[in-house]
Amino acid sequence: MVMVFSGASNVGFWMLLSALNADVTELDARTHGERREGLFAGFAGFVRKLSGAGAAAGVGLGLTLIGYQEHVAPSVDVVFRLKLLFAIPTTLMLFVALWIFRGYDRVELSLRRSDVPAANPGAPASQRTATTI
Repeated sequence: MVMVFSGASNVGFWMLLSALNADVTELDARTHGERREGLFAGFAGFVRKLSGAGAAAGVGLGLTLIGYQEHVAPSVDVVFRLKLLFAIPTTLMLFVALWIFRGYDRVELSLRRSDVPAANPGAPASQRTATTI
């Protein structure tokens, strides 16, 4: 049952990342007058790979710190520390994420999209004129 809730929240997390990446890319294009989707997509991919490697290293380090030993039946104490290892850091990261995104307002961003003119990406930088999308 835990995996059902974990999987659902994981899907929401990955969808949120894609939506945020699109919002940041659009806002950057309107602010700076040029489209740099590749830059943002490449950086997002790099961060995903880096976070995956960091998570694997963190779990390995955490298992060592709680006294988990491979091919040995874990004691009740190790099982309890294992539960803490997977509950406390993820809960703390959730609260950090909620604190970071507390000011993120999709309504304000959509209003800015309609109010702020976009630059003409096909024109040279010296000839760009504001047009609405």
